[in-house]
Amino acid sequence: MGVLRSALNGLLAQFGYRLSRVGRNDMSAVTELRQRLGAYVEEQTGGKVLQGPFQGMKLPPVDAWGGNDRAPRLLGTYEADLHAALETEIARNPDWVLNVGAADGYYAVGLARRLPSAKIVAYDLLPAALEATRQAAARNGVETQFGFEGGFGPNSLPTLAPGERAFVFMDCEGCEVALCESIPLAAFADISLLIESHDFIVPGIGDRLVAHFAPTHVGVKIREAGRDPNRFAMLQKFGSFERWLAVTEDRPETMDWVWLVPRAWPAPAA
Repeated sequence: MGVLRSALNGLLAQFGYRLSRVGRNDMSAVTELRQRLGAYVEEQTGGKVLQGPFQGMKLPPVDAWGGNDRAPRLLGTYEADLHAALETEIARNPDWVLNVGAADGYYAVGLARRLPSAKIVAYDLLPAALEATRQAAARNGVETQFGFEGGFGPNSLPTLAPGERAFVFMDCEGCEVALCESIPLAAFADISLLIESHDFIVPGIGDRLVAHFAPTHVGVKIREAGRDPNRFAMLQKFGSFERWLAVTEDRPETMDWVWLVPRAWPAPAA
């Protein structure tokens, strides 16, 4: 651990910090480095997302997950694997956006900015998360588009008028199948979904979602891929490890998502 401690101290020294020790199972040093990189990137970007679908969005002062992903969010590399799907969904101009598991509003507010005519509903079981989303919406001037709810269930889908469409973005830490299976498939007739499938929590959950929706929706699985940290001039002064931390999410395993589009609509790009 002495070698790891020395290496991390060398990296943190650039931010004016030093670690006293690193335990065998203690990743707090890496977490601290992520947070310091996030503070640096925030200073460089002025707290606004640099690129991607949510370019120009102002991040709230505090992230729901402790700030470990603040740098990739601001750089616009956060969950970059979803950018193509998100742009396709934005181009459909849905009338409703339902963000199930809104956390601090990154997706709910980002989509509200891109879809100024859409009605946005943020769902989260944590009151603090809904408050963070509410503050993020106000910070970006989109609060009038929003509704806020706690749990998502069988009666949560909006009643769509003829010709209306909805988009569901779901990230609920392994509860995806249980929530989706509690609602009749017919209710999703004019609704597309992009779901983070936590296979490391519930093995096979992505395949199960695709199979569940197969009668009515085309399912495309999206897998986390690499990031290129060398595109950002502000990161060039850092070493390879630091640059990589700045553009990637803090994941326990490789992440997957499932994109589900009604069969009556144009097929999604694989």
